[in-house]
Amino acid sequence: MAQATRSRPPRTAPDGVAGGSGRRAQVLEAAAVAFGRRGYAAVGLGDIAAAVGISAPALYRHFPGKYALFAEVAQVEMATLVAAADAVPDTDDPRAVLHAIATTTLAHRAHGSLYRWEARFLEPDDREQLRATTRRLRAAVSVPLRRRRPELDERDAAFLAAAALAVIASVGVHRVVTPDLADLVTGLALGALATSLPPAPVSRLDAAPVTTPPWQVGLEATSKRERLVTEAVKAFERHGYLGATLEEIGGAVGLTASAVYRYVPTKAALLAAAFARTQVQLSAVTSAALAEATSADEAVDALASAYVLLWFQQPQVMSVWGSEAGHLGDDERDELRAAQRDHVEVWVRVTQARSPGLDPVAARLRVHAALTVVADTGRLLRFDRRPEVRARVVAVVRSLLLAPGP
Repeated sequence: MAQATRSRPPRTAPDGVAGGSGRRAQVLEAAAVAFGRRGYAAVGLGDIAAAVGISAPALYRHFPGKYALFAEVAQVEMATLVAAADAVPDTDDPRAVLHAIATTTLAHRAHGSLYRWEARFLEPDDREQLRATTRRLRAAVSVPLRRRRPELDERDAAFLAAAALAVIASVGVHRVVTPDLADLVTGLALGALATSLPPAPVSRLDAAPVTTPPWQVGLEATSKRERLVTEAVKAFERHGYLGATLEEIGGAVGLTASAVYRYVPTKAALLAAAFARTQVQLSAVTSAALAEATSADEAVDALASAYVLLWFQQPQVMSVWGSEAGHLGDDERDELRAAQRDHVEVWVRVTQARSPGLDPVAARLRVHAALTVVADTGRLLRFDRRPEVRARVVAVVRSLLLAPGP
């Protein structure tokens, strides 16, 4: 990872364009699009300079290096959403706040996934600054929510606010276009806020001490190749595909980098193997969930529960599945995209079976919102695998998929 260089505080121009005006704002916008589409590790300063129409050395008049540019872009992205929420005249109205956030998110749709997937590359101080800004955005939703739903405590309101923001963030993972998209997404986010949550689990302070991260429990793979794939996934999640090295991956299983080649031909083969394994697991979990369902309601419950469990059991695997596909070969990437579309379509069909009057676009929006909620609230909950915790995520997914149709 590049050596950290502290970024300047994010700025917002009077005209509402994040990051100020002029050339510097153009650089920030081009960087946001590049980092959002290709990931931090895959983008060079030359790529950003070319998009702006200047030389790479000219960028140094604005930023001391790629990391400083990346860190400021990440902060500006989130600060822009906070500014949109703060600008709402009636901040006690959750619908108005969510609509402002949705409208701003759609305006930055080309790089909307930046803060969701790439924040892992921030250095600790910058990551904490981003978390603080994220908490401000959550509070902009949770405070008016608690006024509307006084039975919610602060933790529950923050959780539902995070779910509603995940619904809005889901527009960054699909390309659905419709004139009323901001209104539709706002309505879905309000549905998330209306979720009736099952009882909260006991505090972790009252629970038995946990000495092993939840995704490391259970039996480990015994073959060298499977262990290499497992360790590769961890390295890809920590550093990104480009930042992970065969030295680190091989060392985790007691092999030198050269010895790794006895089991896999390239680092790319490890990534492809990880995706293939995840694809098989996801397909198997989905088929098993639907096999016993006798109604559309049961199918929704089974799908939601199975998908949440898979994410909470294997967050590193699922994170790599969602963020590193751009580094696959063309054929493998096309196959992955087809598999992901097929998976979404299974959910769409189940959702439409439950609400026959729901058109495919509306159903697809619900499904993408639900899948994004699982990933984003899972991070907030640190993928706590206790059933009571997972049940709360499932409840939000159900509220999104089972809402009455038109």
